[in-house]
Amino acid sequence: MPKLIPKQYGKMIYDLTVGKEGEELDSAMAVMADFLRKEQVLSKLPYILEEYEMYAKKQSGIVSLHVTSARELSKEMIKTVEQAFGDKTEVTTEIDPALIGGIKIRTEDTLLDGSIQAQLIQLQQQIN
Repeated sequence: MPKLIPKQYGKMIYDLTVGKEGEELDSAMAVMADFLRKEQVLSKLPYILEEYEMYAKKQSGIVSLHVTSARELSKEMIKTVEQAFGDKTEVTTEIDPALIGGIKIRTEDTLLDGSIQAQLIQLQQQIN
């Protein structure tokens, strides 16, 4: 049987543990740890846990946004971005001076590129 990818293991952990507490949760985690050991994927545990966390947030309705800008964004601007994506958002930011201006917003499967850099590239393609 082929090995699974971290995303699949993360989903398995979520499905196995959701709604469990106390001894029941401990038992489920012991079973999962043993399974991961037998699959020889314990070295990938940081990636698996990252995927688990992303899946758990998604199941809770939390939208994770990664916002890249040329300069540090004000709290008001971050709040505006959060409100545009709904009540349950979690924003991480990154500064990339190469963008010149504007912002890029990445969700799990979408990239919204409103950067000056992207606009200049589009203009160059239209000219050529």
